[in-house]
Amino acid sequence: MSTLAEIVDKIKVALGSGVSTDEGVLDDAFIANKVHGARAMVISTAARTPARDRIVEASVQTFHPGLLEYDVECDAVRFKCPTVISIDDRHDGFVYVGHVNQMKPFMRIRSNYTALSMHSLFAKEKEIVWDYTAGYQGEFTINIYKNPKLTNLLVKAIFNDPTQVPNYRQDVDQYPIDATLEVELVEMVVNDLMRKFVRMPDTISDSTETFQTGK
Repeated sequence: MSTLAEIVDKIKVALGSGVSTDEGVLDDAFIANKVHGARAMVISTAARTPARDRIVEASVQTFHPGLLEYDVECDAVRFKCPTVISIDDRHDGFVYVGHVNQMKPFMRIRSNYTALSMHSLFAKEKEIVWDYTAGYQGEFTINIYKNPKLTNLLVKAIFNDPTQVPNYRQDVDQYPIDATLEVELVEMVVNDLMRKFVRMPDTISDSTETFQTGK
């Protein structure tokens, strides 16, 4: 496994001497953003492939989200959480949401339940239940029901942008993807960039090259 910076370097090497846009040479931040998007795609595809049909543990990150608030009206404890990847219309990147001992996950409810229907359907339910809501800015909030005093939560998930997880150290931590999928990721980003920015031969003998934006 590699760090994010090492993956970006692999992509730059595969692109050769560089690819430019009207604004100049592609910078590392631009390529890193492409890496995040490609990672979500290759992991999602792998999870849906019958020969694989599983979540690779190397892609999963673990963290303790910070307590956001207690919503009295909905009787829910809210925790802030980075967005997770989408696998298909029934599955997403959440692997575990529950007690910090990692041994007791909370039961998940469907996100389209209203507060009223949730209360009526789970009024007799003794176990802690949870789901999440997506805000207008795309941020996630995990909502915990049936335990208003809960202050500590453990989340294991595959996030859209691993660098947004609070305990991720971008300079030293390995980027959360296994070696096989990393190869697919690098190839996907390189091919995407090559399609968008095609290097053309320069007709002027001045040791420079001209780049043309692909269609």
